[in-house]
Amino acid sequence: MQKNWRIHQIKNFLDNLKMKIYSLFLGVLFWFSLISCKQDEIISNEMLNQLSTIENKQNSYISEFLFYTLFVKIDNDKYYITDGRELYDIYINNYREDYSNYNDFLYDILNQKTTLKEDMVNVNKTFILRHSLMNKSINNIVKDYSINKAKNVYRLNASLKSQDELGSLLYYFFIKRFYISFDDYSGSYVLTPSP
Repeated sequence: MQKNWRIHQIKNFLDNLKMKIYSLFLGVLFWFSLISCKQDEIISNEMLNQLSTIENKQNSYISEFLFYTLFVKIDNDKYYITDGRELYDIYINNYREDYSNYNDFLYDILNQKTTLKEDMVNVNKTFILRHSLMNKSINNIVKDYSINKAKNVYRLNASLKSQDELGSLLYYFFIKRFYISFDDYSGSYVLTPSP
C-alpha cells in the first residue's frame, strides 16, 4: 500500500512538473512573439501619432514630426526619402479610399508592410539600399563615415556622400529609431535618438 501511495505521489509530482514546464514554454513563446512583433515596427507609436495630427483640419498645431526625414520602400526595391507633409499628400491623392485614416496608412507604409508605386515619387529622392551597412554597429558607422557626434546627437554632412550612400546611412539611423532632420544652415542632417 505504501508503495502505491509513493507511486501516486511521484506521478502527481511529474504531472505538476509537466504543467509548469508547459506554462513556462507558453510564456517564453508569448514573449518571443511579442519581441518579434516589436522588431517589425520601424517607427514608434509616438511618431505615428504626431505625424497623424496633420489629418485633423481643426488642429492649429503643426507637429515638428512632419518635417523629419522619413523613408518608404517603393515597388522597384528602391527606397524613397520623404517627410510627413509629402506622405500626407500621397495619402490624400492615392490611398484615401484604401485606408480609413492617415495613421493606418502611415503605419503600413513606414513599417514597410506596403510599398509606394514608383510613379508617385520624385525619382531624384530615391536610392538603392546598401545592405552591407545595416549589419554594422553605430560606433562603426560613425567611425567609418566620419559622422560628428556631440552629446548623443549626430551630424552627417549631406554633400560628402553619393545618393545611395547618403540614403543608406540615413535609413540606417531611421530603422534604429533616430529622428532625422535637415539643418539648412549647415547643410547637414541632424540625427537624434528617439526618447
